[in-house]
Amino acid sequence: MSKTMFRATLEEPDKTRTLEVDLVDVLAAIEPFGASHQWTVLWLRGTGTDVRIVEHEVEQAPNGISMPWSRLCQIASQYDQVEDAVVLASRQNIAGVPRFGWEDHESEFDIIVEVVDSSYWMIASTDKRVHAALRREFPDRFSDRSPSGQ
Repeated sequence: MSKTMFRATLEEPDKTRTLEVDLVDVLAAIEPFGASHQWTVLWLRGTGTDVRIVEHEVEQAPNGISMPWSRLCQIASQYDQVEDAVVLASRQNIAGVPRFGWEDHESEFDIIVEVVDSSYWMIASTDKRVHAALRREFPDRFSDRSPSGQ
């Protein structure tokens, strides 16, 4: 049975401005829900302090690296700007999810955070409260992308 995913995007309404949202901001908004999950980082690129070490570790793991919430938050705090990322969460440890083609395994995750070119964020979750938390935290940048009726 497939899970219902509530989807949202975070985008700057004024396309001439840079989106000022980062991974640490998104994690802070979803902490009440995300802290109880195991996280897998499939892709992570950006700028910050000592980020190349983590990025290299992620690149070398074809199925990403798994970690608890605390390590994900610690890594996120090292970034000044996340440019591209795919970060997945599940209440169970998910092993063997391929970096390329992870979308085919979407039903295995409870939370998905995807960043493209630091200006487009897609967050999906099986928990509608994650959706509501993002709407509260980023009211001017939040767009509901859930299929109608969800």
